[in-house]
Amino acid sequence: MSSALALSQLLEKKKESKKSGKRPYALAFDDEDNPLHRPTFMTFGEACQLPPKAIRDELVKLYFLRFHPFCPAVDEFDFMEVYDQVETEEQLRKKVDLTLFQAMMFVASGVRVLSKLDGKSGRI
Repeated sequence: MSSALALSQLLEKKKESKKSGKRPYALAFDDEDNPLHRPTFMTFGEACQLPPKAIRDELVKLYFLRFHPFCPAVDEFDFMEVYDQVETEEQLRKKVDLTLFQAMMFVASGVRVLSKLDGKSGRI
């Protein structure tokens, strides 16, 4: 497509959007050359991935040290009893609710980021 033709089509789309007061989806997201305009979605498998055990252990520790005292959503003794027995990721998936575990790690990762950025203790 020639650049003059593409420009005229773009200007036409802009005129249409001014009439309705809304920017049409095609105008906002129809740029095939720009990777930012192409949404990508995680697959179920990607969403359920867990970090390596060393990172999981650190995040669990941070969760119970920094966040749990303020919002005890999980019984620490019961959780750690199950978590300490787990040796593989497959066992972890069977014994611990994945959504809850990911939420715990998500909260702990925020604590870790705060402590790295601020150079402070990382308390919430």
